[in-house]
Amino acid sequence: MKEEKEFRTLIGFSQEIYSTYLGISKGMLSLVELGLRILPAASSQKNSNLFLRWLAFEKTWTPPPPTAESIEDARKTLQKKLDNLLWEKAKRARNQKIKDSEEIDYQKANDFLKKELARNEEPDDVFNLDLTIQINKDKLPKNPLLQSIQQSLADQFLDFQLTEYQRILDQLGLP
Repeated sequence: MKEEKEFRTLIGFSQEIYSTYLGISKGMLSLVELGLRILPAASSQKNSNLFLRWLAFEKTWTPPPPTAESIEDARKTLQKKLDNLLWEKAKRARNQKIKDSEEIDYQKANDFLKKELARNEEPDDVFNLDLTIQINKDKLPKNPLLQSIQQSLADQFLDFQLTEYQRILDQLGLP
């Protein structure tokens, strides 16, 4: 039945090893796990006894304390994630500086170009002004408030991740 498979996988047995332990073929165990057959009496008794011993063991078992190696591995992994997040934050800050320094107020530029277009009669100038206005329209922020909120939330989440990784690293202790 399904319970046999769940128990077998819970304790880490493959079908081949567990079927050998129970004294049946792997095919028979597969059929039992699918619910198409039942375990023979002797195998069922072995399965039940092992399950009961598992339950008794599980009640009293406590995980061993983490080893220095496992703490160090966790610390290294968290430090790497923290470094990646710090790099991401620095990258965002650099990109924002570039964006701020090159910021074009497309609405203002378009209003000026429209005014120039209205007073200009040279065909080439009219064409260039009109083309620039059309290009700038595509660059106008669709919803600047929404974009600002989304950026703020992304920054706050990044800060939260940094804080949490640093807190966990502090709990593990730095070398």
